[in-house]
Amino acid sequence: MADYDSLRQQVEADAGDFTAWSKLLAAVEEGATAYPERVAPTFESFLSKFPLCFGYWCKYADLQRRLGEAGSVDGAEAQEKAATIYDRALEAVPLSVELWKAYTAHVKAATAGQSSDKLRAAYKKAT
Repeated sequence: MADYDSLRQQVEADAGDFTAWSKLLAAVEEGATAYPERVAPTFESFLSKFPLCFGYWCKYADLQRRLGEAGSVDGAEAQEKAATIYDRALEAVPLSVELWKAYTAHVKAATAGQSSDKLRAAYKKAT
């Protein structure tokens, strides 16, 4: 995988280069455990340019969740960030069935063993 700094420079030189962004995001995802501080700024910058890319919203939320599970960041904080990311994603791309499926799966996993009220609310929100 190419070096993070060189990929960052490519993106800064041409912010509209989707291929460079894809490579940068892959590098950030690959090194997320070692460099969790790179995740949010990189994904936020990308999604401000390409807000309709629902797959990257899902990757961003899932990556936040996994960082919490890995202990790279606080678990409860990571779950809250993932939920916030999904909320923002659903505002940006409300008609994406795949995004809604990812969101409801996230809520189901986050509320496993708890009252079903949150899950029921998530399904109601999706309909």
